[in-house]
Parts: sequence; C-alpha cells; structure tokens
Amino acid sequence: ACNNRADITFMYDMLWNLDWETDRDEFNFAGTYLSADYITGQVAESWEVADDYTSVTVHLRDDVYFQDKVAAGFDEQYDIYKGRRLVADDVKFSYARLIGIDGYEKVELDQTNWSNDLAMLESVEVVDDQTVIFHLNTDTEIAVDNFLCARVQLAGPEWDELTSEQKVDWQYASGTGPFILSNYVTDNTMTFVKNPNYWDTDADGNP
Repeated sequence: ACNNRADITFMYDMLWNLDWETDRDEFNFAGTYLSADYITGQVAESWEVADDYTSVTVHLRDDVYFQDKVAAGFDEQYDIYKGRRLVADDVKFSYARLIGIDGYEKVELDQTNWSNDLAMLESVEVVDDQTVIFHLNTDTEIAVDNFLCARVQLAGPEWDELTSEQKVDWQYASGTGPFILSNYVTDNTMTFVKNPNYWDTDADGNP
C-alpha cells in the first residue's frame, strides 16, 4: 500500500533525504526511528550544528530550480513558479507555515502532526539567498537529530497565492523534484514525467 504523500516525494525535494548508500548491515531503514546519521544532503549542500545545539545553519545548493511546467507541456496557467531558482525564502516558507511561526499562519494538514515533529523549531532566519538558520527552542542533540529527520517538502510562497479550488487541482502541483506529475486519477493512478531541469545526476553524469 502507498499514499499520496509517499508518491509526491517524486515531485518535491527536501533539505535532507535518506542516504540510500548506507550499508544495510549497519542500518536497513526498516524501523520507525531514523537517525540523522543515515541522512544526506539533498537541497542542503552543507550545514553546521551549533556547539550548544540551539541552531542549525544550512547552505543551499545554488542549482535547484522549480519545475518548468510549460517546457513539460502544461498550460502556462499551471506554471506557478515559472522555473525560477529555489532560495532561502522558500525554505523559510516551507517550514514556518507548518507550525505557524515568523508571521506565517499555520496550515492544517491531516497526514502529519507538524506541531509535534517540529516542536523544537523556534524561528527561521534568512541570511541570504543560499543561507538559512534554524533557531531551536531546545539545546539537546536528540532535538537536532529529530529536526534533521523531519521530512519537509519544499515549496514556495506562490503556492499560497492559489485559491482553495486551485490547490486541490493536481495540475498546479509543482516542486523542485526529479519528476513532474502529468496525470492523476483519484484512487487509481499517478503518472509522472522526467523533470528536464533537475539538478542531480547519476554516477555517469546523466541528468
């Protein structure tokens, strides 16, 4: 069995993702607990945890772009990001709205209790387009570990400019991930096409 949340990971990047190169004899990803030792940077190119565990400074990749949906054959009205580059303001938007901090109204979602999963997050500071600092309200290594493992999918403020009707229309769905949702049949299928502008490559250098 699967669900929409699992499937849309094809569409959306996160700051960190599972490190699938981990030796399965060391960690097999089969349990419910995930240690930050077994994640790797995705949109986060590098990061530093403060010595007192009260903040995490993240440096973003500079080659991450939202999907260009016109290039993928969609009508222009569904191309809400217009292929622009992802910046630190987008990261702040993605995190802050989940728990209602830094002036953002909390969004109500039914699949994840973000108030619990991000309970350690106090505020998000944008330093520049490629740098963001997460300030925490606790000072434990465990809290930092849990923060790094929270699977927050990245979007941009253009999403909240859509109407409630547009937000439930799958054709508007868009992220920075490797695949673009090209068809959706309720309770049946989700079809994806390759994102030609995705930043990552395989071992041979192929997009």
